[in-house]
Amino acid sequence: MTGYLRKGIALLALTATATVGVTCGEPLASSSVDETLLVGPYESGRFYLVDARRGRVIRTSGSVGPFVDALALSPDSTTLYLTAFEWLPDEELIEIDTRSLEILSRDSLAEIAGRSTIGPVEIYGNYALAVSPDGTRLLVNGERRDTVGLVVLDIDSREPVGFLGPLANGRDAIAALPPRSAGDPGSVLVAGSRDVRPPHAGQLYVLDGSTFEVRHVATLVAATDDEWGGLRQVLPAPDAHNVYVLGLDSIYKYDLDAQQVIARARRPIPSPGAVLSVAPDGTRLYLTDPGDFFDYAGSGSLFVFDAMLETQEPIDSRAAAINGKGPVTHRSVVSRDGGTIFVTAGTASAGPLFGPRPSRVLVADARSRTIVNVISLGDWGGGPIYLLH
Repeated sequence: MTGYLRKGIALLALTATATVGVTCGEPLASSSVDETLLVGPYESGRFYLVDARRGRVIRTSGSVGPFVDALALSPDSTTLYLTAFEWLPDEELIEIDTRSLEILSRDSLAEIAGRSTIGPVEIYGNYALAVSPDGTRLLVNGERRDTVGLVVLDIDSREPVGFLGPLANGRDAIAALPPRSAGDPGSVLVAGSRDVRPPHAGQLYVLDGSTFEVRHVATLVAATDDEWGGLRQVLPAPDAHNVYVLGLDSIYKYDLDAQQVIARARRPIPSPGAVLSVAPDGTRLYLTDPGDFFDYAGSGSLFVFDAMLETQEPIDSRAAAINGKGPVTHRSVVSRDGGTIFVTAGTASAGPLFGPRPSRVLVADARSRTIVNVISLGDWGGGPIYLLH
């Protein structure tokens, strides 16, 4: 199965003494940030609800299992879907209520594949997972007739009802774009490659949000040996008329109306797991630097760009160092007023040669570009973070 790579997570629990240059778990200097964050899962398989105003964890879930693959939030942010497993091949599709953190359902991916109305399919669930703009369909990695692509699931019945392929894409390279006007079904944006053998072209696919038919294709990378076309993330701009695409070498801003790249910047770091986030007003983008897991802890910087990808002064997270070791940043999300950036940081409890670091949420002030708070999660690893509506 093409590109199917599992990364084991060490379960050895370690202890660490924190020496942090900013106050941990105290309220922010400005009390205007009244947000609820969903963070996780981490090494324990747990999720955490974080009260940003009070700077503390307010609810912890039970464990969904030690190995979580792909995740997707529903359009109204009330439900989180994820694929997880304890022992292969017993992978499950799990549905979680984001407020109570209760597990609403667990379904075997093998059993879901057996309900297919489109003939035999195999569902990997190992990389991509996305919810359609209307919240009625899930798109998940899979295979049909030896062709890699995306299996379309009906959310209510959990039946496979469609397939898009050939198409190979990574975990963050699929996103839903909400409707822009009455009667518009929205779009699904996918960055990847349809070339089954190298060289692979890296392309942006704009799909109809209801039928999933291809509306438009744009080639961003002409040829590469990378099976995903050298593209790693799609991030819709808040105006819904533009999308940012993170590649291995470059960051692109693509105008969906003009159907052309309108800005391009060199990617400042090689970290394969780096992820972009965007401020609600679209004026700033932030790029994390998680290093390479084993040998390199990353730069300790959160890189900043303006809307046209011009480089700005980065945010230095090393003020939140533990015993002199700077944070390993993974993902970020921006508050609704654009003034605060929440960044997940941490490593596995064992494995990194540069030393393990516990899971935390770093709170950065966008204006001063400084870390103003650190929220400890009491766990290990670095995972996704969502701002709940």
